Amino acid sequence: MSRVGYQLFDKKAEKHEMSSVIEFPNIKLVVITNQSMLSASLVVFLSRYFTVISAEEDIGRSQQKIDETKPQHIIYCLDAKSEKAQKNLIELLNAGYLNTSIFAVDLSSEIQDKLVMHGVKGVLDGAMKPEHMVKAVRRLCDGEIWLDRKSTTRLIKMLPQVHQHFNTSRDVNMIKALSTREFEILKVCSQMLGATNKEIAKRLYINENSLRNYLSSIYNALMLKNRHELFLFLMRNKDQFDGKAPGGQ
Repeated sequence: MSRVGYQLFDKKAEKHEMSSVIEFPNIKLVVITNQSMLSASLVVFLSRYFTVISAEEDIGRSQQKIDETKPQHIIYCLDAKSEKAQKNLIELLNAGYLNTSIFAVDLSSEIQDKLVMHGVKGVLDGAMKPEHMVKAVRRLCDGEIWLDRKSTTRLIKMLPQVHQHFNTSRDVNMIKALSTREFEILKVCSQMLGATNKEIAKRLYINENSLRNYLSSIYNALMLKNRHELFLFLMRNKDQFDGKAPGGQ
């Protein structure tokens, strides 16, 4: 087995590292795989902590399996370096299956950024420690994103491209309608793009449950569905959070 596969799925190493990881049998994942040893091992590994349904490489059959099972999250475990796999993944995203991440090994920043801009919510690296893999999947199922700091920084620098694809006049009006407290929370989120709820709550001097309640209200006000959409919203409106609340109550 490869170094990457060994690091992720070695049972002896995992026994010590996973002692405090909780199982989540009520969370359903669809993993789109081929017949490689690594993708098969990923399914076996995740099945210890989640309910995992394997889907075929064929995009049409994968979509049918997703529609039938209604999973909380989809993991695309094909060779994202190949143009065919990228095309199929983008087709999946364009069909509305945005609650999707990719499992990859040594993926270039160019390909990763391209897929994230199309809507991929996270990148699961084959070199991740087992407990980090479970933590990442759990957060993705909660509607958060999972990108490393370097990726987040690159995406922020791509703001001009984001602006080209979105009309922000509607966004500005919705931001003006936020309460002062909601604006303050979004301002911190904008300053800490890619940070965890725990890190953001600490900066705001509130607990994580209070932050989740505020974010739920903010999602409704901004007509957003999840953390990934909020991330994109903050990216394309980052300049709106440089000063004081424009019209909050």
